[in-house]
Amino acid sequence: MKTTNLRELEEQGYTIVDNLIETAFLDAIKESVTAIFDKQIQYTKSKDIVELFENHNERFANCTKHAQWNLQLHHLGVMLGYKIGKCMIEPQVSICTRPVIYFNNKDTAEKEVHHTTPAHQDSKSMQGSSDAVVCWVPLIDITEDLGQLQVVPKSHRQGDLTKSIHEGFGLVEDSEFKFESVKVKKGSVLVFDSNLVHKSGDIKEGTRWSAHFRFNNMYDPEYIVKGYPHNYIYAPKSKT
Repeated sequence: MKTTNLRELEEQGYTIVDNLIETAFLDAIKESVTAIFDKQIQYTKSKDIVELFENHNERFANCTKHAQWNLQLHHLGVMLGYKIGKCMIEPQVSICTRPVIYFNNKDTAEKEVHHTTPAHQDSKSMQGSSDAVVCWVPLIDITEDLGQLQVVPKSHRQGDLTKSIHEGFGLVEDSEFKFESVKVKKGSVLVFDSNLVHKSGDIKEGTRWSAHFRFNNMYDPEYIVKGYPHNYIYAPKSKT
């Protein structure tokens, strides 16, 4: 990251690092995830992914789970961790939680929050270092119709602003802030402070493909005092 990026991250709460990832690698992630669904679409003789969601929901859900453990996705998370470490003072960067890939579409979502994330702060769910950062990576060109990410510049300076927690999101009052859409081209990365207030734009049509990565600084004095809390648990489903 350039000095200008670091300064912008500190002042505005977010910065865009241009051309950080090869677009062909992003295509490979999307294609390998799509292939998982395609196999089930073929097996069930569904017309498309929407029909798979509607008529074979358990199979669809299983595909979404396997998508989160995509090999290329995790490779990208490790590479980003090394690259964004420079935005932390005296860093030892640790992955806060496993990478997440989102393919938001109103026709394959059971709840509104599954396609349009309300105004929130990631720090509430992360419970990480005071300088924790989030990397938002578009896997395709995100147009206005796909709901570009919206942020509140400098809101990270106000600390914890959450009013409640819903579906794992630390919600803030939408009406109290003025949001700005952020245009991030494919291959670039939006890096933002975990305290930055942000939300999804409204999807008018299509699927918004993106990947999310969260990182803590193990050398952060406040995080050391807290005893390194880890807020995420991964466990197999109990057998009955």
